[in-house]
Amino acid sequence: MRAHLLSCVACRAEKSYTHRHLCEFTGLDFEMEIKEHYFEVLDVIDALFRHIFEGLTHSFGALQMNTRSRTPITRLRSTSVRPT
Repeated sequence: MRAHLLSCVACRAEKSYTHRHLCEFTGLDFEMEIKEHYFEVLDVIDALFRHIFEGLTHSFGALQMNTRSRTPITRLRSTSVRPT
């Protein structure tokens, strides 16, 4: 599989009458070769997000548990169900 992943930080000024008119965001561009079906892209994106969230849990698990003990936040659950 041939794929390219690009992450970049971008800033955009928007018309506003406040001092907080600069919008900052992180963009993630993804391009890949599709051999048979676009589900191949969904599989890669699914694996990417699983990796990100598992890494966050590994790195900040204690902080997450502390936050959950004080705030009613439900844990994010993932499924492996694919549309037919």
